[in-house]
Amino acid sequence: MGAETLVKDVSVRVLDQFGTDATDVLSFCSVQPGASLSQEALSKDVRALLDTGRYGYAGVELEKVEGGVRVIYVVRSSPPFPGTAVHQRCRVPERAQDPQAFRVEERRLYRRADPRLEGLEDP
Repeated sequence: MGAETLVKDVSVRVLDQFGTDATDVLSFCSVQPGASLSQEALSKDVRALLDTGRYGYAGVELEKVEGGVRVIYVVRSSPPFPGTAVHQRCRVPERAQDPQAFRVEERRLYRRADPRLEGLEDP
């Protein structure tokens, strides 16, 4: 890698399946196709990606191609709540697991829906 190495292509590889957009990742990166490869620019780009807080991991891979290199930014999204597993976001709260917490009496629902039952007493 040196000042004479030309960047031929820039791409993104995402290590998770949370809909990370390559365009979003590249918006934080300064290295562009046609530019000379710079270790300093690559390091700044990785730092910029990590500083957003959106990515728990960010790195760069270089791949030799004809006439230069392909720069591949590799990212993994951060969990939305630090210190928790992603699957915990979908966990049902304990109160909701109690079948009595959201019990609805059917008779009252019918009474509201059917005006003919208006005025009847609960048994």
